[in-house]
Amino acid sequence: MSNRKLNTKQIDILKTAYSFRYLTTDNLAKHRHLTHNSAYSALKILHINGYLGIKYNKNYRLMNKSARYFLTPQAIKYLRQSDLELNEDILSSRLREKDKSSDFVDYQVAVHAAYLDVKEALGEEAVIQTATELAEAEGVIKPYPALYVRSN
Repeated sequence: MSNRKLNTKQIDILKTAYSFRYLTTDNLAKHRHLTHNSAYSALKILHINGYLGIKYNKNYRLMNKSARYFLTPQAIKYLRQSDLELNEDILSSRLREKDKSSDFVDYQVAVHAAYLDVKEALGEEAVIQTATELAEAEGVIKPYPALYVRSN
């Protein structure tokens, strides 16, 4: 594990993991308009340096599932110390990501994929907010929807 300084692209990836809970190479590549290899390399570097944990087992390959990356306690500590003004309650909840069920993780990955599909289809015509973003807004009734889409 390393305490090296992260560049802005790496911080953006951590913020994406903060918003969507789990990242895959496919979703990150589509989200950041990267090649699959670039997304894989970025996630791998953050994993090697201890900022992202990984959920993967041999059965994933048979099920055509890719590895799922999540924020580690080191990443959460880094985000807390940065000046990003992230919600403390949400950061605390991210400490338990490695213990979530496979179904929950698959659901979160599907939410990220749906976000990307809706964003691609509607573009600037709509504002799409994640549950994480809704938790930071005032006046939103709980439980928060996974995605909230409204016209721009």
